[in-house]
Amino acid sequence: MAATTKAAAPPAPRTLLQLSGSGIKKSNTFTTGDEWTLSYSFNCSSFGGQGNFAVTEYDSTGMPTDVLVNELAKSGKDTVPQHADGGGHYLEINSECTWSLIVTG
Repeated sequence: MAATTKAAAPPAPRTLLQLSGSGIKKSNTFTTGDEWTLSYSFNCSSFGGQGNFAVTEYDSTGMPTDVLVNELAKSGKDTVPQHADGGGHYLEINSECTWSLIVTG
């Protein structure tokens, strides 16, 4: 009887950044592998209607690399996967709403 090998499950994603607040905020720098994910939610009910929620990604030298989120709504949530984007990053969040985000990778 031939031995069978079972492929190991990939490791569970690690939390690289967790942040919440309201208004404008800049995260600390965090380091990712090539594949990472931004999960976010925002709620503008305390603002009194629709609000803007924007997340801009910067590399570790301070150069903007991507606008990951730019929504105008009363509330929202989503997941934004990033591919071939390893290295040091930080995020700038700009919103009049309350928000939270998690980066995993």
